[in-house]
Amino acid sequence: MLPAPIRIVLGEDNPIITRGLTDLFGEIPEIDLVDSAPDRDSLIAAVTRHAPDVVVTDLRMPPTQTDEGLQAIRRVRAHHPEMGAVLLSQFADPAVADALLSTGERGTGYLLKDRIGDPREIVSAIRLVASGGTAIDPTLVQALMQRALGKEDPLAPLTRSERDVLRLVAHGLSNDGIADRLSIGVSAVEKHVSSIFRKLPLDGDEPTNRRVRAALFYLDSCAPAQPTTT
Repeated sequence: MLPAPIRIVLGEDNPIITRGLTDLFGEIPEIDLVDSAPDRDSLIAAVTRHAPDVVVTDLRMPPTQTDEGLQAIRRVRAHHPEMGAVLLSQFADPAVADALLSTGERGTGYLLKDRIGDPREIVSAIRLVASGGTAIDPTLVQALMQRALGKEDPLAPLTRSERDVLRLVAHGLSNDGIADRLSIGVSAVEKHVSSIFRKLPLDGDEPTNRRVRAALFYLDSCAPAQPTTT
């Protein structure tokens, strides 16, 4: 018997993007787009009505075109913390990523809208988020790394191998995926992850929360140092 499809509600006010994603999801048997909404309030209503596995939403939507997608995710997760969420944005914004991921729920993604051009990217993120993983856009990670010059290295306690593993955790890969990417055993990845948890100042005892917080710590470590005043 085939597994049940991943049920999705889409939040997007651009009709062209909505049509494109609707057509894309319609061609993928494992994804079932059950509803779409063009603004925050109708998105919240649709998610409440359908209780999907994953909500996929643009960051900026009516009524103010600021952070309605993030607001909607927070609202629905207050009642459905197990629901996956993929936030789409035109910009790699560390503050938005922190706000999205800092609560520690399983199954969270942050993708740039450029990824919509490659169906494999968004479908892969949805699959990962639906299974409880975290999908962080590589562009966000790369942008933060490029701006990290001159900042004290908060990852100094980690070995080179542990840094490689943490970087892939921040990309949203599972232990199996990390093992495949680095050509090492899953048990070796598990040991590295456990060592990372011990060495970094991560709050919380639950392993999934610590994995999300480790990814956030990595992103924060790549952010630019704040200027000081005298």
